[in-house]
Amino acid sequence: MLEEALAIWENRAGLGKDIAFDPEHAALLLRMGRVESVLDLSASGNAIPPPQQDRVRTLLAAAYLSGADPVVARNLKSALDEFRGLYAALREANPRLADEQARCREQAQLLGQQGQRELFLDLLDLRDLSG
Repeated sequence: MLEEALAIWENRAGLGKDIAFDPEHAALLLRMGRVESVLDLSASGNAIPPPQQDRVRTLLAAAYLSGADPVVARNLKSALDEFRGLYAALREANPRLADEQARCREQAQLLGQQGQRELFLDLLDLRDLSG
């Protein structure tokens, strides 16, 4: 039965690069022990939306942790290294962004106060003209 399901998924994948790689296809391939195929399909250039990319990565991580294939270990290590670099960049950028956000809030508050002051002065002018 797994072979029939695989044939259906492969026929679907063969329709063209416009058809996104589906995580369920990856799950079936991993269940059959075909880790290389999952790696090939995920790198084939098919557009994989971010939520599905996360699902495929999760499946590959599970395969790695179960010791399914050394190829997964290599690719997962490079993905983890990439993630560590991204995390470090985000950690460095976070204080800068917090400072910039605080400056923007202060600026918005000053502009609001300035607008209120101008409105108050206009009201005083109207009162003086009518009185």
